[in-house]
Amino acid sequence: MRKKILSAVVLIVLLVIAIHLTPAGAIRFYIAVHGGPLAVAKVVITGPGYFDRNYGWQHIVEGYNAPVTGMEIRFFYVRRNAVWLWKVTTAGTGP
Repeated sequence: MRKKILSAVVLIVLLVIAIHLTPAGAIRFYIAVHGGPLAVAKVVITGPGYFDRNYGWQHIVEGYNAPVTGMEIRFFYVRRNAVWLWKVTTAGTGP
């Protein structure tokens, strides 16, 4: 039983790491966590475009609405973290 649980945990950790190898993967993971897995299916990610020294690379995402406000979250900024994986630093309605 312990071996199965450990295998499942290791598989999940490896999957999360694999997702964060690309900026689009990190954005899709962010959307899945905050908006649900179905929200990921309808988004279109464009970028990278503009680079901001504080936030990182700007990507434009179409088709994702914030679950609380209902507003379209269009601008996502990603940058690499300490272990060289991509991470969403901020997301919002305007650049």
